[in-house]
Amino acid sequence: MGNMIPKIIIATFLGFMCFIGQFIYRSMQHDIGLVSEDYYKQEIEFQNKIDLRKKSLAFNKEIEVVQLADVLQVNFSSLNPSSYEAHLLNLKENKADKIWNITSPNKKELIDISGLDKSNWRLSIHYYINAEEYLYEQNLSLQ
Repeated sequence: MGNMIPKIIIATFLGFMCFIGQFIYRSMQHDIGLVSEDYYKQEIEFQNKIDLRKKSLAFNKEIEVVQLADVLQVNFSSLNPSSYEAHLLNLKENKADKIWNITSPNKKELIDISGLDKSNWRLSIHYYINAEEYLYEQNLSLQ
């Protein structure tokens, strides 16, 4: 029995190494997308979006979005945007995303949401005042 203890220790150590090795092998087989080829381009776009959000804070207090049956009512209050683009992004399924381009908006704009899934959405409104772009974002739960 004295000769078996070193062999058991070595066999256990080799078994553990094989076990860890197969985890490393499996993890190398999956692309989890942590690093993309256009990482720096994405980083610059993300920073631009952060800057746009900061610039928009004061104006966004003037915007109110209310769901009325099958429409979203966007109230621009005292703002007078020259145009805007509304994006409704489905948080579950990208294929369901919708975009509306409005070139001459009113103070109260109605966006038809009939036919959209009753789920969670993100509303993004890119609006322009005096040729400057601003961004309003809000999470919605359509009912």
